[in-house]
Amino acid sequence: MNNLLADDEIQSLIDEEKRVSLKLSDLIPFKNKKGHKEQDISIKRNDGSEFKIIIRQNKSGPLNFSVILGYIPKNLNRLFRITRYNGKGHQHTNKIEKNSFDDFHIHRATQRYQEFGFDEDAYAEVTDKYSDLSSALNSFVKDCNVIVPQDSQRSLFD
Repeated sequence: MNNLLADDEIQSLIDEEKRVSLKLSDLIPFKNKKGHKEQDISIKRNDGSEFKIIIRQNKSGPLNFSVILGYIPKNLNRLFRITRYNGKGHQHTNKIEKNSFDDFHIHRATQRYQEFGFDEDAYAEVTDKYSDLSSALNSFVKDCNVIVPQDSQRSLFD
């Protein structure tokens, strides 16, 4: 994707309602991949673009996970990572600010990082919103306006 997304466009994508009919609990068990387990769900938008929710968990550590909200513009085959809820177990450094941490953290796409030529979601902040994959999913669903059937949300997070 050659066009940069501005911060207000990124926020608008986060705020947009994302309805899923599939129970989020159906994302478990994950598909086995090399070194991790993964599952994803696609949400088509009216304009031909789509959102993608990707859940990954490293096989070697329960706190090494990611819950990702991606966006694929119409007629493009590139996932733009809007936000990423990461576990701990690896050190993250914000390349512009040069601050590092090893804690639960949320990545967020920014116009600034795109303009500097870094990955769109290279910026992250430490969070205390969650402490494991289940609570990260719960925070993600709320923060990213993901609408799931009431009974499916209860089955995943209770």
